Amino acid sequence: MNNKKNIFEYIGKQSYKDAIEGIDKAYLAEPYRKYYLYLKGYCFSRLGNYFRTISLCKQALECGVESEAEECYLLIGQSYEYMDWFEEAEDNYLLGLKLNPNNSEIKAAYAYLLLKSGYTYSAYSFILEALRADPDNTLVNHYVVYFYLHSASSNFERYKLIKSFVDNSSNEILKLVKAGKSDAERQRHSVAMRKFEKAYLLDPDNESIADYLDELRLRVKLIYKPLVLFDILGSWGRWGKVLGALAFITLLIQIIQKDSMLNIMLILTLVLWAFIGAYKYFIHSFYWKFYSWK
Repeated sequence: MNNKKNIFEYIGKQSYKDAIEGIDKAYLAEPYRKYYLYLKGYCFSRLGNYFRTISLCKQALECGVESEAEECYLLIGQSYEYMDWFEEAEDNYLLGLKLNPNNSEIKAAYAYLLLKSGYTYSAYSFILEALRADPDNTLVNHYVVYFYLHSASSNFERYKLIKSFVDNSSNEILKLVKAGKSDAERQRHSVAMRKFEKAYLLDPDNESIADYLDELRLRVKLIYKPLVLFDILGSWGRWGKVLGALAFITLLIQIIQKDSMLNIMLILTLVLWAFIGAYKYFIHSFYWKFYSWK
C-alpha cells in the first residue's frame, strides 16, 4: 500500500523514473494487476519514450485490462499523435470511443487531431460535445486552449461558443490565457508574456501555450527593446541611422534562424531604407512585420 502511495507521489512530483522503479516492484508483487502496465506506459510518455508507451498499453489491452482500456487507447492515440502518425492516432481514438462514446477526454483529444488535420467543422463538433459533457475536466480544458488560441476565424460561429465558454470559465489556466491573449491583442506583449508564463507553469505539456509564449518572448526581444535602441540611434543623424541598420542586420540573422519563411525581399528593402535614411519607414515596416504574426 505504501509503495502505491509512493508511486503516485513520484508522478505528482514528475519524478517519472522513480515512479517506474516503484511500478516495477509493485507489478512483481501483484502481476495480475495489469493497471501497472498502463501506469508505466503513462510515465514513459512523460519521458518522451512513445514507442515504449505504445508497447506497454497494447500489452495491457492484450492482457484483458478492462477498467483502464479507454485510458490505454487515449494514451496510445496521443503517443502516435506526438510522433505525427495521425492515422494510427485516429484509429486508437476511435477504438476508445467505440468502447465509450461518451468519453469526453478522448473526444477532446480527437477534436484536436481533426483540427490539425484540417477537419475544422468536425473538430469543433467534438470539442463542443466534450465541453458540454464535462466542462470542468482538466484534459478537456487543456485542449480547449488550442481551439481558443488558434481559431481559423474569430467569426466562425462555433468558435464563438468556445470563446463564450472561456470568457465564463473559472479555470485558472483559461483565465490566464484569456487575459494574456487580450493583452497581446492590445499590443501589451510584455504583460501578456507574464500571464502566459504563469499559464505554462500550470500546464507545461500544453504545446499551444508554449508556442504562444515563445512568440511573445520573440516579439518582446526583437521588437520593443530594439525599437527603443533604433529610435535613439535615429536621433543621431545619418550615422545613427547607419548604426541602426547594422544593428538591424544583426537582428535579422537571429530572425532568419527562427523563421526560415521570412521574405528575403522584405529584408533587403528594409536594409536599403535604413541606409538611405528613410528611418520612419524602416521602423514601421520592421514593427508591423512582427505584428502580422498570428
